[in-house]
Amino acid sequence: MSGEKQVTTANLDDDQNSAPPRFMLFALLRENLATTDAVTPPPDGGLQAWTQVAMAHLILFCTWGFINSFGFFQAYYEVTMRVSGSRISWVASIQAFLLSFIGSFSGRLMDAGYYRYCLIGGFILQIIGIFMVSLCKQYWQVFLAQGLCCGIGDGLLFCPTTALIATYFVKRRAIALGLSLSGSSTGGLIFPIMVQQLLPKIGFAWTVRCMGFVVLFCSIVCLSLARPRLPRRVSGPLVEPSAFRELPYSLFVVGIFLTLWAVYFSYFYINSYALDVIGTSNSDSLSMLYIINGMGIPGRIVPTLAADRYFGGILNTYVVLGIIAGVLLYCWMAVKSYGGVIAFVICYGLIGGGVQGTALSSLPMLTTDLSKMGVRSGMVLSIVAFACLTGPPLAGALIQRDDGSYTYACAWGGTSLILGSLFVIAARWAMLHRPQTSHPRVVTALRSAREAFTTSNPKSLLAYSEASRYFPAGNTRTLLHSLPFPSTFQAAHSCYLTSLDDATHIDFCSEYTSSLFGHSHPVIETAIEAVLSTGWNCGGLSDRER
Repeated sequence: MSGEKQVTTANLDDDQNSAPPRFMLFALLRENLATTDAVTPPPDGGLQAWTQVAMAHLILFCTWGFINSFGFFQAYYEVTMRVSGSRISWVASIQAFLLSFIGSFSGRLMDAGYYRYCLIGGFILQIIGIFMVSLCKQYWQVFLAQGLCCGIGDGLLFCPTTALIATYFVKRRAIALGLSLSGSSTGGLIFPIMVQQLLPKIGFAWTVRCMGFVVLFCSIVCLSLARPRLPRRVSGPLVEPSAFRELPYSLFVVGIFLTLWAVYFSYFYINSYALDVIGTSNSDSLSMLYIINGMGIPGRIVPTLAADRYFGGILNTYVVLGIIAGVLLYCWMAVKSYGGVIAFVICYGLIGGGVQGTALSSLPMLTTDLSKMGVRSGMVLSIVAFACLTGPPLAGALIQRDDGSYTYACAWGGTSLILGSLFVIAARWAMLHRPQTSHPRVVTALRSAREAFTTSNPKSLLAYSEASRYFPAGNTRTLLHSLPFPSTFQAAHSCYLTSLDDATHIDFCSEYTSSLFGHSHPVIETAIEAVLSTGWNCGGLSDRER
């Protein structure tokens, strides 16, 4: 009866999951998750995986791309609302802060199976915020609409989407994340071009509304393409305070804080610099904005391709780019001509985009315990959120203190970037010299071996996942368990074992010495068959008991 009941329940669940919704809108809103706890290896490619990358690119286009376009809003608000640059930059800072800080919690919602609802809530808040900006007349209205409303929406969209991409890729994860993150540069390029073309013709309000319609279209596309791959699972803890007792982790957190504290400064103020210091027109100042964002597209992709081959890893690449970005901010102090600004935005757009891309890609280097990767990465994002919150307003205050000159701000930004890179170097040194046997290369090799094992044994993984539904670790014999999961065998002969994935192994274990004669030894097999043919439990004395 129990078997019949289980079959009936499964059939009902399949009918509910396969039944088409009555309206297409419901199909966009419905979450499509795996119906069992079985976890298949990441496909590391294929149509659906690359479709998720395209979807993530659009989400980064709508979130970080919109934030990277704030240089236009910065200059416009300063002129129309007569508010200082430092106060205006708080709008973008709170937006970037909420994007990173809320990401720690929205990532847990994805683990619990609510990714699509994060998309729905995030896009609704983002779109409402943008359309409300078109109606704003005072600074506090802009702060609520663009800073808080859009910021909360961005936080619901960003972190779960980058986590989703990681579930689809292993070997190609770096390039997949690079293509996804380049969406922020695409948005930073497209939105300023829209402003440059539409603002003189239809005014500020309808220009912003057109940007809102673009985000609305992207939201429909993203909801149509989004496909969470993993089943629901219980989330772990949000915070692990013991991580800060590890010197490499603490040094890295300080380093990435200092780096991202200053890296966004030029994106927010390059438009104002071109207008106030160089004396360009509004159209030319917007050109600066989309050049610096456009260069971020190759800046985010190329370092992920060249990191292992030319720099010895993504962390070393991050350090090199951070130092170069700091030097470029020092050079910004000497730029006094239109041609000089063009050269600066090209160079800094390329390097600054690389810093932002490699910063997120370096997070897996923080710990040797892969089970804690999500928690520790979320902690870093929450801390970095305060850097995004305070960096641009501090730069604005320094510009105001220097009577409109950018010397103090550039000196602060360059020093912060170089100091941050030095802290990351110290974290790297601490990782190489800590007393444990967890050398980064050993950790990387172990992670690669586990990923290769998972990819090569999908049937064993499915069998293990199915068995784990009924037994902890899938078996009552804990001695047989191994990471990431044990192989499941279907046949054995002599000294060879054959797994469910048709892989042949030499058996050096021999059932822990209880099978020293091998599997299916002909003498033992003949003796057993003889006993089976005559019976072995007679209920009385037998001739074989003598």
